[in-house]
Amino acid sequence: MDYTILNILSLANVVVFVSLILFTKKERNKFYLQYILLSYPLLSNYALPSTNTFVLITLIYIIFFHRKSLTTDRRFSFYKIITYILISSIIVGFILNGGAIDRDKFIYVSQISALLIYSKILTEELKIDNDFNKKLIQCLKITLSLSFIFLLIQFIFGPEVSLSRTMNPNIVSIDTIRYPSFLSDPQVYAQFLGMIGFLCLIKKDDQSRGISINHILLVFSIFAILMTGSRAGLTGLIIGYLILILFGKSRYRFTLVFIAAIAFMISYNLKDNLSFFKRSGDINDSYDFRFSIWLDAIEIFKKYPLFGIGVGNYTKYASIHLPDQYWVVDNEIVFFDHPESGYLKFLTEFGLIGFLCFCFLFIVPMIKGIKSYFINNNISIIIFISSIICWMVGFYSTFSFGDIRIAILVVTILCMLIVLNPVENIERKYELMK
Repeated sequence: MDYTILNILSLANVVVFVSLILFTKKERNKFYLQYILLSYPLLSNYALPSTNTFVLITLIYIIFFHRKSLTTDRRFSFYKIITYILISSIIVGFILNGGAIDRDKFIYVSQISALLIYSKILTEELKIDNDFNKKLIQCLKITLSLSFIFLLIQFIFGPEVSLSRTMNPNIVSIDTIRYPSFLSDPQVYAQFLGMIGFLCLIKKDDQSRGISINHILLVFSIFAILMTGSRAGLTGLIIGYLILILFGKSRYRFTLVFIAAIAFMISYNLKDNLSFFKRSGDINDSYDFRFSIWLDAIEIFKKYPLFGIGVGNYTKYASIHLPDQYWVVDNEIVFFDHPESGYLKFLTEFGLIGFLCFCFLFIVPMIKGIKSYFINNNISIIIFISSIICWMVGFYSTFSFGDIRIAILVVTILCMLIVLNPVENIERKYELMK
């Protein structure tokens, strides 16, 4: 889409946010969080030079409208300590590798800062209101439905209908078209579909048994993943399915098998129109291409093991030391900004210390979540874990955090999982009673 149109849409999104929050009767913190998820498709484009819509909205909110929570937890929890260590290691790596701030680094740092602010506000509101996660999930379901509408438009009129400035090179190939909906990349869209698709299994309190709109959304999510042609996305979905079948009750197992059967029948009858079934010929070439880049990333890590090459420095490093890592976009050479893997991206830029902190922020909540599940048998915990694992599987071959919207989604689900831990909730209530 034309850059001017995207810029106007982004600025309009900011203006609408400010206009609504000035007159809203809702709690402003909750309004901010819900607005972020409902305006999700427009958050990654730049309302101002080097400042995307999510960062600008968050900055405006925290300066002019934010209200501190009366129940703010000032204890140094494990997650706070790990986050501080992560930030410190990033700063050290930044200083050791020159410390000069360019546009890429500014964007990177501003997005990390906005995510930290968003996660803090989100965690505080979830602790205050135990049912607020249900409202957030409802917002995500609406956003998922919007992605299906956008996908349908792309299927009819072509992938040129987009909310991105340029078309990703992997969208159109010789054999097929891989559809990204309103996101920037079909592989990124597959992760989006898998994560929210699992959340559709979380029932409302008043929801009756049987087939519901939530199950239909999950079927559409599976079908849309096949339209993206993403093998990693489908693999993540399957692994998440297996986790739910392993831990879930018999009713959930029946529901999952039924949904999978429906999705399979629809997909089999429409396989000639689905990108996933048209990519069998490029498996070896795709793997060989990625494997060579992964080896280069391992060599970078060996040279800079502790603090990495510095946040946002991969593109600069590749342009100097890895001149074969580039795409041709709109007849221009664009060097890679990641080594075809989210994990290796963080390993090379953050070093071992930052990378381990990043991993702990996901692994520890999942371990605690599994322990909590055996205490209270809350299936929502396993659903959140399955959603995160679905993303983690796809992250090995795609740096999806390059699109800030995926980072927002992952942080949202992770915060909901952390606050859902009953042991931590009991400790918090005890502190408030003292």
